[in-house]
Amino acid sequence: HVELLYMYIADLQDYFQLLYKRFRIRPKHFEIRDAIDRCLEMIRPRADEKSIKVQLKFHHPLRDDEVILNDPNRFQQVVLNLLCNAVQFNHEEGFIEVEVSEEGEKKIRVEISDSGIGIAPDDRERVFDAFNAIHGDDQSTEEGVGLGLWISRCICRQIGDDLQIDPWFKNGTKFIFLIDKDMNPSFEYSDSDQRNRTMIRTGSVAAPDNTLM
Repeated sequence: HVELLYMYIADLQDYFQLLYKRFRIRPKHFEIRDAIDRCLEMIRPRADEKSIKVQLKFHHPLRDDEVILNDPNRFQQVVLNLLCNAVQFNHEEGFIEVEVSEEGEKKIRVEISDSGIGIAPDDRERVFDAFNAIHGDDQSTEEGVGLGLWISRCICRQIGDDLQIDPWFKNGTKFIFLIDKDMNPSFEYSDSDQRNRTMIRTGSVAAPDNTLM
């Protein structure tokens, strides 16, 4: 319960920082595999409880010791949120796969897929609304306040590109986003991105009983 309370407070803090233009991106050099490994270690105990197999794959020519210039904390925030959802809404003895590859010369592509309950086509945009997400089949898995995916999409649009759901992925869910390899080290979040303002203005205020984080 303490962990959940901390998560709620952290999500609400990020929400209001975005709302009042105080959200910050702080680029620095970091090893992308190390950042992902830290997230995997955090979700592994919960994955083990459900006998979920977790895999990480780096696709050639991207090296698994690749160092990039971006915000490691915000990157890990997105990855961890997606992994937590993948565990929460997965089946017993399911799988989670993280795939990392190059996307042109300036970006890295991250795909996080799972064998869980999936997201209906009509819900694939709605799950990104603030305080609004899909219901899980198991009402005992209630977690979050429905802000995690909204915040994650806002972050992705600042550190790389949009966070999206692969419409062609079957028997589960696959999230895809891009991250810049070499962000300007003097970059700091500004609220000039109108897409984020649109998301803030259209965010629902009603949270369902059981939500994606």
